[in-house]
Amino acid sequence: MKKLLFIFLFFVLQSWKSDAQCTCNYSYTGTTDTLTFTNLSVVSNAHYYWNFGDGQTDYAINPVHVFPESGKYHVTLFGKDTVSNCHTYYESWIDVTKPTTNSCNAAFGDSINYSGGYIIPYDSSANCGMYHSLYDVAGAMNFSSGNWIGVSSWGNSLYLGRVNYSTHDSINGYIVKRQYYKTIPYNYSSSVNYQSCSANFEYYINYQATGAMVYLKSMNPSATIYRFVLTGMGNPINLLASSTSYFYNYVSYENYFPWLITSYTHDASGCEDTLTQQILIRNPYYVEPPTCAMPTSPQNQSAVFGSTTLFYIATTSPSVTKQWQQDAGLGYANLTNAGPYNGVTTDSLTIANVQLTMNNYHYRCVLSNNVSGCHNTSTDAVLTVLPEGVSEIIGETTINISPNPFTSQTTISFSAEQKNTTIKIMDVVGKEIKTVNFTGKQYIIEKGTMQSGVYFVQITDTNKNMVNRKVVVE
Repeated sequence: MKKLLFIFLFFVLQSWKSDAQCTCNYSYTGTTDTLTFTNLSVVSNAHYYWNFGDGQTDYAINPVHVFPESGKYHVTLFGKDTVSNCHTYYESWIDVTKPTTNSCNAAFGDSINYSGGYIIPYDSSANCGMYHSLYDVAGAMNFSSGNWIGVSSWGNSLYLGRVNYSTHDSINGYIVKRQYYKTIPYNYSSSVNYQSCSANFEYYINYQATGAMVYLKSMNPSATIYRFVLTGMGNPINLLASSTSYFYNYVSYENYFPWLITSYTHDASGCEDTLTQQILIRNPYYVEPPTCAMPTSPQNQSAVFGSTTLFYIATTSPSVTKQWQQDAGLGYANLTNAGPYNGVTTDSLTIANVQLTMNNYHYRCVLSNNVSGCHNTSTDAVLTVLPEGVSEIIGETTINISPNPFTSQTTISFSAEQKNTTIKIMDVVGKEIKTVNFTGKQYIIEKGTMQSGVYFVQITDTNKNMVNRKVVVE
């Protein structure tokens, strides 16, 4: 009996000694979204597994990890002695701030209420009002700020909450501008991993040319029934194995895309467990599409016979192709840099030596990009050609320039008081001679150093109405 007791105590002491040597710990360095982790664990015959709390994992001993965006992540290191089956873990919260030049600072606070099986996000974002906002938990439920979202029926889970600020329209499609993530370990217990009756599972993402191969492996060593259920792509996909894999095609319109995987286990004694985790698949080939947005469309112009006029648009992407078109009464046709036209593939279309026959011609600009597939067409603008000497009208204001030609000075007269009107003087090749910001009813142009010849005066009011007038210096 003493001998049996001694053997039992020896076994207990050896087990305790083995457990005592099975400890996990880590440290990390880095100040932005890229962190270097140093494994400080003591595990014999070690099998290590990292869950970074952002839907990404790793089997490396000392991994370098890039987090998808700013956020608060629950990072867990699991360690297992593959001989003694001793297993342990170490976890901590890590705040990540990703550098950006975007003024939108996406964030949601820590006031998440787990009681009663509900989550309440508290939006603390700043300067993001120009974008569309979207909140989701595990990519499965979208909701507005302040709404209660029930998660009690989801079981033990490690989720990822996200606030997403994006733009979306029929021209540019869906473009994510800023995101913020937070790991939500709802009823999640790391201590039960690698134990019987645990449905937790390891996963690893292998990025390939056309998609991501995701490998799944149950942490439960003794279950008799294993089932993985993949959701988010239509009908759920069931995979019946303790270790399996599935190939995810890349989502073309977003850099990171969330998917849900649920694991079910059942052993011979009738013990069952269910657990859902989120994977966040990165598209390594994602490039934000060039935008075909056009904040400013061309405005109607009036010009005196023989003068130079300008149609202008504002675009937001230098990689977008621009093509100006003209409709002379028979439909729109592409323009070329020939004759009176210049800048037909730029933001500014210049028309020199305007003729009376061009009166009531229509102009527009077409934007396109073959990579992103975006396409946009401006509103059309009308050119009104006036005989020389006729007073021009800008908005509701009549403009006269007299004398013209002039020898020493000439006066621009407005029928109504002007405020912050821009007056630009250019030579015949478009070189800027002088630009002033004018307020009043009369502006005097002095000859000064101007040589004898033809010049153009471009007048733009605060509503972006523009006229061009030819003046002659003798």
